[in-house]
Amino acid sequence: MGKPLPWWRTTQLQYAIQLFALATPGDSARLLMTVDYAEKSGAKRSEAVGKAPLATVTGWVVDALVLAIAGVAVTAGAHGSSFTNELGDAWPLVAAMAGVLVVGVLAIAFVPKIRARVVPPLVSTLTETWRSLKSPRQVLEIFGGGLLERLAFSASVLLIVASLPANKLT
Repeated sequence: MGKPLPWWRTTQLQYAIQLFALATPGDSARLLMTVDYAEKSGAKRSEAVGKAPLATVTGWVVDALVLAIAGVAVTAGAHGSSFTNELGDAWPLVAAMAGVLVVGVLAIAFVPKIRARVVPPLVSTLTETWRSLKSPRQVLEIFGGGLLERLAFSASVLLIVASLPANKLT
């Protein structure tokens, strides 16, 4: 956010996000709470709205990389069906998402009222996001933080599962 954030309040925010994420779809809780927190910490709205989605998208990239690595690792030792064969059943969902995206883009392009409401905040957000992406330090902090968060969570789950008696896992 351009300035150091208080560690304890930021940690509490992360716990709150995880709690609310259990009851809200997708990353909506993370986005809304991060924007609100950034604004209350003194960031301008455009800065908060520009960086919250950036953190979420980089989280998706880190998740995709971790899943790809895990998929390769699992299928390397598996016999029979492979990870890539399982993805073939997802095409209806991908087609529906593409259709919604096309309808949204067409609505923005051809409906002036929608364009007037969507384009200015979008330009502001993209400008702030680009400013963050031009800083190697910020990119490293965002990607590195996301990677460390996922690895720490995975290690926690691994330790919990490893500590369970073998007969409780079946």
